[in-house]
Amino acid sequence: MIDRRGRSLRLGRGGVLVSLLALAAVFVYAGSAFADSASISVTNTAGESDPAAEAPRVFKVGVEAETKENVYIKYRLPGGEACAATANEDPGSWFENYNDAYVNTPPSVEGNHTFENANTWKTPGTYVFCIWLAKSGDEIVQTPITQTITFRSPRGTITGTVDPATPQPGEKATITVTGDSEASEHVYARVHMAGSTGCAPTYQSESGESLIEGSSVNGSFSVQTTTTQSKAGQYVICLWLAPSGSDTTPIAGPQPEMFTVVAPPPPCVVPQLAAGASLASVEQKIRAADCTVGSISSVASAKVARGVVLNLNPASGTKLSAGAAVNIVESGGRPCLVPVVKSGSTLAHVEHQLAVADCAASISHLHSRHVRRGLVIGLASRPHTRLSPRAKVLVIVSAGRGHRR
Repeated sequence: MIDRRGRSLRLGRGGVLVSLLALAAVFVYAGSAFADSASISVTNTAGESDPAAEAPRVFKVGVEAETKENVYIKYRLPGGEACAATANEDPGSWFENYNDAYVNTPPSVEGNHTFENANTWKTPGTYVFCIWLAKSGDEIVQTPITQTITFRSPRGTITGTVDPATPQPGEKATITVTGDSEASEHVYARVHMAGSTGCAPTYQSESGESLIEGSSVNGSFSVQTTTTQSKAGQYVICLWLAPSGSDTTPIAGPQPEMFTVVAPPPPCVVPQLAAGASLASVEQKIRAADCTVGSISSVASAKVARGVVLNLNPASGTKLSAGAAVNIVESGGRPCLVPVVKSGSTLAHVEHQLAVADCAASISHLHSRHVRRGLVIGLASRPHTRLSPRAKVLVIVSAGRGHRR
């Protein structure tokens, strides 16, 4: 060996052994220094690795240090220079939220230790974390620990319904916006007539009528509003779930929801009644006038033939709501005027009398000692009685004398 002055030294067995032990100690120390390590994990409430922005997450920093060291952590966007040799020289931003006790100085650790704290990362994207285990922020660390973490955007859904589904012009419709948001976000909605353009990328760049302007939501949500359109046509509701009305990368949306404003049906105007119109033709006219056929009744008329419509109720020209019922009164023909029937007449003769008088016959038999079997005894109705057209008049026919006791 050579001393500091360049002189050659001779070593005995003991000297060689001491030198080897010293050299081994150097290697052991060097190996221990390289054993220092640190890593960051981001988990959800289920303990699963899930780095997500804008949503609460548990940040864990696991550290293994051979000697007592401070833990310095900075973060920045990727693509720049490597982590600096000292924490204070690095241009990144300090990451301090992994430990509640971190106030002015970073925590110290010796051996194995895990720091754990709840935190919400603000902006989605990929970030580089630089970690230094050093006595101070100015101590040079030859190889700072580097870790890259990508924070995804929070997830969410949004949709909407319209009630009534097809409102009329001037009718108020209820808009119900529902969905689910993984983080605290805002709901935005506008409506405009459907055309060649769809929904704009952001709420603020959309020109339609504002329905919802930033209602705060988190988790499952339901937000209601109303709209009233003055013109018939097809409309689109544009929905956004986003941190702000100008955010070009919303959590959900722009989501279009279509609905149609329909013109009201034409009113029912009771049609004019032509003289001698049949029931079938009047029913057809009523339906063509956007009305419905109501009740149909008949009355006797000595002047109007049977089956001819006499009047409508409401009267012709009356304006009603679409589909309103119109009642019809038709002629039943001349009334039945009970004729004078002579006892002992044949049944055929009496049936003819009734037909001429616009009546119908109903037969009943009765034993008689005075009228021969098969001949008519009389009628159950008094002569000259006015009945409804084609009313049945009971004709009593003799069944003969019958048996004597």
